[in-house]
Amino acid sequence: MLKLLQYAFQDLIRTLRVLFHEAMGAIFLLIGIVITLNGYKQLRRYLDIGEISYITIISTFTFGILMLGYGIHSFYQARKMK
Repeated sequence: MLKLLQYAFQDLIRTLRVLFHEAMGAIFLLIGIVITLNGYKQLRRYLDIGEISYITIISTFTFGILMLGYGIHSFYQARKMK
């Protein structure tokens, strides 16, 4: 019985997984863009005034690039499943 249900809903499960990966990719790309732009704004402030530490700038850019990378990877996984 379980195999029959699994076979019947196999396309639905695959479609939901692709939709999940696309949604997570979009969310993480948006978060990554916001964080990276904020890091750029901090870098400009640091160059103009000189009040922000290197650790803040490096950690902001690293976290933003990781978010962008995960978003791109999630879109790649969704495309690979299709």
